[in-house]
Amino acid sequence: MQQRLDPDVLERARRSLARRDRRLGRMIRAAGPCTMAPRGDPYRELLRAVVYQQLAGNAARAIERRFIAPYRGRYPKASDLLAARDADLRAAGLSRQKIAALRAVAEAFDSRTLDNRRLRRMDDDAVIEAVTQV
Repeated sequence: MQQRLDPDVLERARRSLARRDRRLGRMIRAAGPCTMAPRGDPYRELLRAVVYQQLAGNAARAIERRFIAPYRGRYPKASDLLAARDADLRAAGLSRQKIAALRAVAEAFDSRTLDNRRLRRMDDDAVIEAVTQV
């Protein structure tokens, strides 16, 4: 199920941007309605958000590459991440705090407290509430 973004939020964003920048407003009107839809794997996106949090893009990309390299260049399954040694994660450039956050996300998915199917069906506020609990 591909959920559309909240139309009221999109309309408020469109009006706000158009009001703040006349040229951007003309471009928005020319482009027409926003047709963005959420996509991707919520588990992977949560892990990626943790890796990238508070880092410059190049540094985050380098750490991300080292982190996923042992998993054939993909983000590890929850069970694999939980089984990973701290020393290996630290060697990839992850801080202790990031390791703890990554493991918390993996534990939530491993225990089915969070799962991709449920997260995709939730509205933004419910996703924020569920993820914040982790």
